[in-house]
Amino acid sequence: MVVLQRSVFLLVAMFAAGPVFAVNVERGKALYENHCVSCHDDTVHRREAHKAANFADIEKFVARWEKELKLKWSAEERADVASFVNEKYYNY
Repeated sequence: MVVLQRSVFLLVAMFAAGPVFAVNVERGKALYENHCVSCHDDTVHRREAHKAANFADIEKFVARWEKELKLKWSAEERADVASFVNEKYYNY
């Protein structure tokens, strides 16, 4: 009975957290290179005033600029770009 209750709790927690999908860093790299690198060379991620302090900051920056550029990326694409930027520049 306890095992069943834990299983139900885990399922509820997973669905409450939102959609789950596999991150595709290679797609994130391609999206970043096609849409971002023209304005963002490597130095943009090293400037203290604009440097992301954690992964949530990276996600916010990606969402902000995706909106500013009217790219209409899906949640998965934003996650892919954020993961690529994190892997390449930050490692949070």
